[in-house]
Amino acid sequence: MNRAERRRQEKLIKKQKEGRAEEAADQKAIDWFQKALICQQNSQLEEAIQLYRKALSANHNFMEAYNNLGNLLRNIGKPEEAKLIFEKALKIDPENSTIKSNLATVLQLQGHVDKAIHLLKEVIGNDPNHTDALNNLGLLYYSKSRFEEAKAVSYTHLRAHETRHDLVCRLLLE
Repeated sequence: MNRAERRRQEKLIKKQKEGRAEEAADQKAIDWFQKALICQQNSQLEEAIQLYRKALSANHNFMEAYNNLGNLLRNIGKPEEAKLIFEKALKIDPENSTIKSNLATVLQLQGHVDKAIHLLKEVIGNDPNHTDALNNLGLLYYSKSRFEEAKAVSYTHLRAHETRHDLVCRLLLE
């Protein structure tokens, strides 16, 4: 085996080892995430927060961990920390509709209703049937006395989740 072949083989072995290390880190992240879920279900919220953070330290791209951590922080009255978590997640995945929708909820809690509306409109622009975004946008329009816009968004929300039975009833009533 010549020197060039040896280097190629060494690089291949190194990549395989790195791949295994990445797999192991991903598995650790999943394990911590699952433990965090259990802690959260058992109202061990501070422990859940720490476990979500560990999951994120093992896998910086773990969107479900960002989402759960941000929601948990929001729900225990730490909206500024939640906002930072959601913003960090959006730097990694700027098109993540769930993260954007949850950030909009935090912004609304902080009194930034116009920013929340803008973000929710962006979510709906990318995903016209996003349930939470449609519902929250309708509520925000209503809170700002923008009743026609609230009505239009609420109608879109209802239509997005219309069952066959609902459709038949609606058509009979029209």
